[in-house]
Amino acid sequence: PRNSLMIKLHARGSSFMQFVEMGSGMPGEWGLSLDDPLESQDANTFWYGYHAGYDTGSNQNLVPTTGLVEPYTLRRVVYTIEWARRNFPVDRGQVYAMGNSMGGIGVVLLAFSRPDLFAAVHAVVPLFDFSFQDDPVAGSFFNRGGSQRVSCDRLWGQVETNLPTTEGPRVYDRLNAGAMAVAKQAVSIPPIFAYCGRNDFTVGWAEKIGFFRAMNLARHGGYFFFDQREHNGAGGAWLGQQNPRDVYRFRTDRSFPGLSNCSADGDPGTGDPASGDSVGTINGFVEWDPAPVDSPRVWITTLRLRDLPTLWGVIPAPAALTVDVTPRRLQSFAVQAGGSYLYSVRALDGSVPTLIGTVTADSRGLVTVRQVPVTRAGAELKLVRSYRRVFGVDQAPAGPGIALAVSSNPIAGTGVVSVEWPERGEARLELLGVTGRVERELLRGAASGTMRLELDASGLPAGVYFVAARQGAFRASRRVVVMK
Repeated sequence: PRNSLMIKLHARGSSFMQFVEMGSGMPGEWGLSLDDPLESQDANTFWYGYHAGYDTGSNQNLVPTTGLVEPYTLRRVVYTIEWARRNFPVDRGQVYAMGNSMGGIGVVLLAFSRPDLFAAVHAVVPLFDFSFQDDPVAGSFFNRGGSQRVSCDRLWGQVETNLPTTEGPRVYDRLNAGAMAVAKQAVSIPPIFAYCGRNDFTVGWAEKIGFFRAMNLARHGGYFFFDQREHNGAGGAWLGQQNPRDVYRFRTDRSFPGLSNCSADGDPGTGDPASGDSVGTINGFVEWDPAPVDSPRVWITTLRLRDLPTLWGVIPAPAALTVDVTPRRLQSFAVQAGGSYLYSVRALDGSVPTLIGTVTADSRGLVTVRQVPVTRAGAELKLVRSYRRVFGVDQAPAGPGIALAVSSNPIAGTGVVSVEWPERGEARLELLGVTGRVERELLRGAASGTMRLELDASGLPAGVYFVAARQGAFRASRRVVVMK
């Protein structure tokens, strides 16, 4: 990697100086260490912001009961990152974020706020759900009356009030990463590497259970590790595995397999520290070749198993497992809601017969191959465009059709539309609003083969749009979300 950019967010009570000399250690990495200061007793904003009436220099702030919460800090952080991407010679495909504790909270918040900016993020002992205040461990800092909960109440109001934000969602819905995972199921969230402690009474353990469940339900993928650590890392079995360089497997301009329902996942339990596995992982035993084949008609990834090191020895991967695979952050492969796709799963050592079947994309435009078998030798998963669905019935296409895909969806600024035309001839490619109005004309004229065209969404209001392609009797469209 060359000229990558690592965003570094400090822990609560610290400052940007915490990470000035630190990063992932990857050669050629640029570092941007940011700050979240308050002069009041609350010290920081957890990288989000505060109520419009909050006095940042006073220790006399009351708990607000009405009004709006503003994401002041989040807006400033995003502005600064965009400024760095424009003004420094960094590879925009390799922008990452890392942080511990409150810094981990911040990088997860960024991943859901601006998924277009980040290839992957690395979070150690984060809090995922600020609305959770019922940890079974008495004295947990975010329980009712806890020291951190008191600060949250002053910054944003109480959970029961759940004040609105200027972003749209109410504040404790916005600051619940599990709720955001489900709400943004159709969006490719940057993979999150997270290390969590079952004895972490600062940010709590029980709130992690709902987040793990939501990420699995939404099929976002990511890697999650849990052990007996406290908030400061003491008792952490995964400290030998924990490496922020792992994010370098990903790029914003490269697709990846989103993993879910892995048969080798550990059991995090119910939230009571006495339940579940003392050391475990979700998706941790599965890896893949880092550059999937991603063309308009074919998507291929090779899945493999890996052993995992801990401070007390290596945990071997099982001889075989099964896992659901959802292609994420697709660059060229065209998936349309209701469309039917052929898949094959081939064991690389030929130990089991090749599986062949069809799968239908859901209403969100996600296609998932369920329970892909993977052995230590590895397995190749291939998806191929096969049929189109008309009035609920799969029908073979009369011709090759138009293959259409949009990279970096949702788009903030610019994106790229990949289109494969079925024949040589006049064609049109347009960006339409929900009313059918043409907002951008990307192509009008002769077209053939595969083309990649820039989509400039700057100046458009945030919302849902459609990229529409026409050539002769062929039509194709793709839903696009524009973000500010």
